[in-house]
Amino acid sequence: MAENVLFLSPEYSDDATVTAASAVASLPAANVQEQEPTKVWRSGGLASQYLVFDLGSSVTRAINAAGIGAHNLTSAATIRVRGATSIPNLTAAPGTDSTAIGAWPSSGKHSDRNWPHELSLVRWTNNTAYRYWRIDFTDAANPDGYFDVGRVMLNRSFQPSLNLDIENSLGFVQLGSQEPNGWGQIFTDPKPWAQRLWNLQFSAADFDEVHDSFMELSRLRGIAGDLMVFLDPAETTRFHRWSMQALFNSVAQFRSQPLFNNSKQMWGFTFPLIEKL
Repeated sequence: MAENVLFLSPEYSDDATVTAASAVASLPAANVQEQEPTKVWRSGGLASQYLVFDLGSSVTRAINAAGIGAHNLTSAATIRVRGATSIPNLTAAPGTDSTAIGAWPSSGKHSDRNWPHELSLVRWTNNTAYRYWRIDFTDAANPDGYFDVGRVMLNRSFQPSLNLDIENSLGFVQLGSQEPNGWGQIFTDPKPWAQRLWNLQFSAADFDEVHDSFMELSRLRGIAGDLMVFLDPAETTRFHRWSMQALFNSVAQFRSQPLFNNSKQMWGFTFPLIEKL
């Protein structure tokens, strides 16, 4: 893998007040703060469409990543994220600006059949906290004539300094079913896809990162709060297969290890993750 695994949590953008350039009345901007990916924000058109997040009067955050999930963006789409000290400054004088970035990896949009929900990741360099954030979408030739976005996570991403183990489990939960009868016939109820199930193992994680980041991620999300996980955010052709909106399938148990790094004891744990469909 070119990069270490990346985690993105939505607590800041979920607590924000979100508005849109336009929205279908029954599919408002606030839907991007809901975990259900099929419950989307739908824009009223394609021209000059954006989402604005106000984190609150006493809240600022040095955001450097945006995860955009369950969207209908085409191969030509771009996404731009800006942060500022006021709503007018989001366009007049942004403090940080990702510039327009393609919604897909350099290899382009994948062509896998029956893929349930698309996921895009925008990253840029930023270490300054701002209250106001804006995401612009550009996709002028989108045949739908509108934007659908089912999930947005705006936050500071977390990439551990030591990556997950080389022995991990990437599998599936079968959603279809089969029922044999007494004559050897098997009746089936097929589904278009299986649900992904990952078990990510860290046998030697940094002490500070475990206690300040991994444990906090586990504590704040529990088993009912979603997050986005990117096994290798620099991946191209397999980016969609190695990325997902997920839930912790169970609560991680952290254990100290007989290993030391920078005079501090290392820790181990497993993150069990199931795809949010």
